[in-house]
Amino acid sequence: MEVAQITRDMCRALSLNEDLGETVALAHDLGHSPFGHTGEDALSDCLNERGLPSFNHNLQTAKIVTQLELHTHASAEAQIAALSDDIAYNTHDIDDGLRAGLVDFEALKDIALPARALATIDETYPNLPSDRRAFEVARRMISELVHDVLTESRKLLDGSKARNAADIRGLDRPVIAFSKAIYSDLQELRAFLFHNLYRHPQVNRRRHKTSKIIRDLFELYDERPNLLPVEKGMAEAMDDPVVRAGLVTDTIASMTDKAAIEEHRRQFDLYSID
Repeated sequence: MEVAQITRDMCRALSLNEDLGETVALAHDLGHSPFGHTGEDALSDCLNERGLPSFNHNLQTAKIVTQLELHTHASAEAQIAALSDDIAYNTHDIDDGLRAGLVDFEALKDIALPARALATIDETYPNLPSDRRAFEVARRMISELVHDVLTESRKLLDGSKARNAADIRGLDRPVIAFSKAIYSDLQELRAFLFHNLYRHPQVNRRRHKTSKIIRDLFELYDERPNLLPVEKGMAEAMDDPVVRAGLVTDTIASMTDKAAIEEHRRQFDLYSID
């Protein structure tokens, strides 16, 4: 929802199709497996062990929506949705990390993007409670990133001479982008999050558990395809290991976190017969 809101706001500011942008934003993660990137890594491991390509949630989304892979450049609205995802993902990971106690404010003062937000917040509201301070850091980072995208994208759109969606799809470069300076700051933030949040011991414990859920389900379905919801006429095709792996992947990727946990419980809890 955050990605859709940011996308719609930026599409409106750039006089693009707001409804299309919002639709792309709402649909952009349809192909994600349970447990986000951890689940994606686990599915990739299972596929790679069978000599098959890694799982890619973007391609999975395209498969779900169209069953075709388009080879044109993304529309401006789709480009905005992609950057909105970056903005929402990174800023809210900072907020979540602060609230969970996995990241502290002092460490953020060495990272350009949150440091600028903190400097303004602490100067204006020196005694702000920590939870409100965390919210304000994320909010002000979002504002700065959105402003930067709009400023840079107006320049790129004007310079492209594009007059319609077809012109934009035919370009060899994006028309929606961060400035070089802000992109560099965002890369610094990503590196910080990777080392200090995504690889935190508490997060690693969760990654281990969720990866095991994905792997257990994949191995089970691959060995016992009769547990899969197979359409009529597909039974014989299931003898092909590539076809079977594809259906197993589609089945698992369609699950929510909760559904995957419940399915694992039903299949592996011997005292649960349902």
